Amino acid sequence: MAVTDPFTETINESEAFIDEEIADYLKAQGFGNREGEFRPIIYVGQAPESGRAIVVLEEGGRTPISGGHTDQPIGERPAFSVEVLHDEYRTAKAVAQRIVRALHLKQGILSTVQVAWLEVSTKPVYLGKDPDQRHRFTTIFNTVIKPIEAP
Repeated sequence: MAVTDPFTETINESEAFIDEEIADYLKAQGFGNREGEFRPIIYVGQAPESGRAIVVLEEGGRTPISGGHTDQPIGERPAFSVEVLHDEYRTAKAVAQRIVRALHLKQGILSTVQVAWLEVSTKPVYLGKDPDQRHRFTTIFNTVIKPIEAP
């Protein structure tokens, strides 16, 4: 029996990456890369060393939801965080609060997943300044998602 290396396997395009889905949704809602007082760039995974930014990062989550007589998983429960970095405290806090309003209790279809449930786990928390003197606010969200079934 051949053993495959999980780091060299091709990523299945049907696999859901909640951090990428949320980043795309936030961009579609007008966060990031736009004119205005904030003009951040949305990143997935890791913040840049400098500049204004919104960073979306998958944070693990809970065990999948099982159901029915087969006890097969019917929904994944990933958690993710959204961090806002900005040189102005009030702007960073305001953007973090706007993101909460955009995501809390969101339901529906993103590009490759159906969001059955999404809620704020923590309100925006101030983490202080980073080495580049940017104010940092982070918020953690919990969600239940299901891959969209192909017709």
